[in-house]
Amino acid sequence: MGNHDSPGPLAQMIDILVEPEWGFSLLNLKCMLFVGETELVEAGSALRSQKRSIVRGKHNKPETGYHYRNARALATLAKKKAKDDSCPVGAILFHDCDGTRSAPLDLWRTKYESMMAGFEAETFAFGVPMIPQPKSEAWLLCHHQPTPYQNCVRFEDMPGNDASPKAPKRQLATALGVPINEIYKYIDPEAIDWNKIDMPSFNRFKERLKEVLSQMRGATA
Repeated sequence: MGNHDSPGPLAQMIDILVEPEWGFSLLNLKCMLFVGETELVEAGSALRSQKRSIVRGKHNKPETGYHYRNARALATLAKKKAKDDSCPVGAILFHDCDGTRSAPLDLWRTKYESMMAGFEAETFAFGVPMIPQPKSEAWLLCHHQPTPYQNCVRFEDMPGNDASPKAPKRQLATALGVPINEIYKYIDPEAIDWNKIDMPSFNRFKERLKEVLSQMRGATA
């Protein structure tokens, strides 16, 4: 998602959505921390022994163990940060859905419920799954199309495979008229009206984010 010096479009989007709710910018105050894959894997290493029982038991769908464990790992990091700083800490777990037309229809829901189950397993109430369907570029396409914000639901039916000529990343590069490896140089999150994006995966993320922000407002560490 980026870092404090150069936050990516999704980090900036989060900041844009949070500021009206809380009255300040998380990025400006350096209140947004970024957890990389390596740190998440390390935090989840202690949970590895539980994975087998998770996959064989109740949570036995293909993506469940991975996303469940990552949510638990992120929850443990957030809870430690909250304890260290004596203030509530929320956590957003990002992962593209990456589904293709041949993938199970409930793939997105499976991943979402796996993350929520992981947060709940750590009794962590402030977890937010962010799972763009099929990828985050589909959300960005909603704005970067000839008629912005119109009929964006169709972008969720795009193939998740970047090699496909109809993949969101390739379509976004075409819409911007730039090389595919330079897309993010030309994305201005401030120019996007995020409240006009009407896509199921984005709507669920935004709804959950607002729920957590509301809960955190009156919470103690």
